[in-house]
Amino acid sequence: MGGKKRGKKKELAAVSSGDETVLFVNAGQTLAGRYLLKKALARGAMGIVFLAQDKQLDGMEVAVKVLPAEMASNLRAQKRLQKEAMAAMALNHPNIVNVRDYQLVENVAFLVMELLTGPTVDDELAEKETLTPEHVKDVAQQVGQALTFAHEHKVIHRDIKPTNLMYHQD
Repeated sequence: MGGKKRGKKKELAAVSSGDETVLFVNAGQTLAGRYLLKKALARGAMGIVFLAQDKQLDGMEVAVKVLPAEMASNLRAQKRLQKEAMAAMALNHPNIVNVRDYQLVENVAFLVMELLTGPTVDDELAEKETLTPEHVKDVAQQVGQALTFAHEHKVIHRDIKPTNLMYHQD
């Protein structure tokens, strides 16, 4: 198909309707005077994950998950994200991403976590036609260890899928 190339559309992350004004959270904005959003990395049902820089930690790169626009002013969604953040902050396991912060600022709820730069299992499946049984066993064991640890701490992950399983970049 031919045609004009269109500019890349900015990813809408959240809106605030606290005083009848609408605020858009996009790359280039800073949340809580601290987290400079650089670019959207992924979008799921419960949030958009941005690459960000923590201005208080010498520009350390982090991942910031923000509620999507359609859920931003939903108090139930804000509480669910807060609960997710608090539960994850209590977990310290090599196969579970580290969550470092949760904030609700100007009706924008977000959590901050370590930045993982490796591919996902979904990326790996798209790249390779087959995975060896040994590799599948290794991934399953690591996921099982992480889930067992989480369950022992009364945390249930409700969205285990290949796009949410990410490798550490070596």
